Amino acid sequence: MTVATVETQTPTEDTAPAKVIERVPAWQSLVQTNMVGNTEAPEGLTSLDMLQAAGLNWGVEARPLWRRTGENEYVQSTKSREVFRIDTGAQLGTVRGRYEVFSNEDAFAFGDALVQDGSGKWVVAGQQNEGARVFMVMELGEGFEVLGGDGYKLYLYIRTSHGDGTSISARIIPFRLWCANQNGAAIREAKSSWSIPHTTTVKDRLDEARNALQLSVSYEAEFQKLAEQLASVKVSDEQAKAMLGRVIPERRARRDDMIADILGNYQTSETVEPFRGTGYGLYNGLTEYMDHLKTQRSANARFQSVMHGEGDKFQNNLVQQLLALAA
Repeated sequence: MTVATVETQTPTEDTAPAKVIERVPAWQSLVQTNMVGNTEAPEGLTSLDMLQAAGLNWGVEARPLWRRTGENEYVQSTKSREVFRIDTGAQLGTVRGRYEVFSNEDAFAFGDALVQDGSGKWVVAGQQNEGARVFMVMELGEGFEVLGGDGYKLYLYIRTSHGDGTSISARIIPFRLWCANQNGAAIREAKSSWSIPHTTTVKDRLDEARNALQLSVSYEAEFQKLAEQLASVKVSDEQAKAMLGRVIPERRARRDDMIADILGNYQTSETVEPFRGTGYGLYNGLTEYMDHLKTQRSANARFQSVMHGEGDKFQNNLVQQLLALAA
């Protein structure tokens, strides 16, 4: 993965020496170890190439569920089915209703259209819970800058599940190069995420999702505007502490310690320094803490927090508060 070691320049008027940050995205720790040598994927790889290299090109099927009603007596469920891996027979979950079971290959194939036209390339493939959830990440375009030199790369994160009833989900994520922050703020004016339900019409809706990938262009432009708005907001330390207090729920364990740790990172982090005292600086101070500094039980716990949990939620809540100050 190309962002395991990130080199970039401090975005100031005077060119500063290159900084090196030894960090990786949350998803990197869950990448399969046999995936393309765990290095940058060659150009032109298809989703099937990636799945095969990662050992994730197995299929799935659904079979009836039975429950015991007496000695040597069983009855088949009329509501649920078991989803299992064809290669190992391992159970991945249970499904109900019109849920259509399909392979990892089917789930990610729609993204190959971007590989074919040169606007994207697959970079990693990984799994959670022994294959109950599988994800792939694609790098989009050539990257972009905000605020006169703060570099970003744009990624498309796609996840499918087998047996927990959730949809295929796709999400555009800007990745700040200097500190390896995953700054995936939801922007009202630009669609950055969507889903495809596991239904009998799913294959038809893959075409809809493929078209939606083009929204990355408008999201990039809107994110640049967002960064400018956040950088224009002046934030004192007292305001920063108050906003963090509104972002982190009162019922959250060790809440005061977390607020102090985020505030401390915002006040001292080298990667925040050019923007300290602004909303953009506070946004990155919080994101850096949640992505890289907060202690987590496991790599999977960090992945869940950053991609789908409180790390993602906290940064979006903070952005909304900062935009309210900018209005």
